[in-house]
Amino acid sequence: MAGAARAASGASSASRFCDHQREPTATEQDRLLRFAAVVREELAAGDGGPALVSRSGLDLARFGIRYSHAALAWRAESGAWSARQLYYACDEGQPRIYDQGLSGFAMGTDDPALGYIALVRLPA
Repeated sequence: MAGAARAASGASSASRFCDHQREPTATEQDRLLRFAAVVREELAAGDGGPALVSRSGLDLARFGIRYSHAALAWRAESGAWSARQLYYACDEGQPRIYDQGLSGFAMGTDDPALGYIALVRLPA
């Protein structure tokens, strides 16, 4: 019974998250794309090896947490950077592994005017 209550609570929390999303304005999109470009430049300034990239996105201040999303970033032979993250697929109602570019990774945020990012370079 307790497990069912926890599962229902998790589904309820996910539903609130899924209902909360809104499309950023053109100005907000521009800011987020410029932010992603800075991240890409910082990654390129390293040795080109993989990195762990964490960013703010959801407001988790009530838990004392700043970073809500993390991805493994790597550079393809073509030079393009990609990010692989575990995310919650609202339309499917379950988590999924998702590959996307750095711009896509930077786009999902509650407050496009305020963002934080952390990079940890991994040994090649």
